[in-house]
Amino acid sequence: TLLLTTLGVVAFILIIVYRSPILWFLPLLSAVFALSTAGGIIYLLAKNDVIDVNGLTEFIPGKSLNVVLNHEDGSQDTIEANHSYNEQQIEWYKSGGALNVIRANAK
Repeated sequence: TLLLTTLGVVAFILIIVYRSPILWFLPLLSAVFALSTAGGIIYLLAKNDVIDVNGLTEFIPGKSLNVVLNHEDGSQDTIEANHSYNEQQIEWYKSGGALNVIRANAK
């Protein structure tokens, strides 16, 4: 419901800014398209072992993760990625989402 509320507020603001019943839809549509395209590309790269993220087993606050890019010629590039996750957010990640943690704690 939060996502739908946010979508409604953004749509309302765009309607006011563009003062048109149609033009407000274009920036919203382009943002959804860009987000889904980026997510799809990352998914495909990870699925085909082009991108590996090392350090997730020792995922703790303040410790960097290493993103490894595997190239077709067998070479690799490693990028050190800093994160700002706290312990609670890491627990959510490891559980597959905050709702899974809430469900497990409710039992």
